[in-house]
Amino acid sequence: MSKEIRCKHCKSTNNYKKGYRKTLHRGKIQKHYCRDCKRFFTYDDGFYRMRNKPEIVTMSIDMYVSNLSSRKMRNQLKRHFDHKISHVSILDWVREVCGYN
Repeated sequence: MSKEIRCKHCKSTNNYKKGYRKTLHRGKIQKHYCRDCKRFFTYDDGFYRMRNKPEIVTMSIDMYVSNLSSRKMRNQLKRHFDHKISHVSILDWVREVCGYN
């Protein structure tokens, strides 16, 4: 059974898929159109407003939990994905997702 997608404006489930939103780093994101409030919205999958792919973020968090330093993680991500990410950004992801302060 699939999860019902609710409109973030009016909380209605009366919506349908309508096009994509194109982003620089995350690629295409499915847009939905609400028939009740007549507005577009995207489904929040937990990575809303993140500028990197969810795979990179989750891999970074996994490496952090496995006791790898943020600077070593940065080097690993640069080597494997050829994408520059700051070690501070990695620590911010961990703090946001895991609830560390």
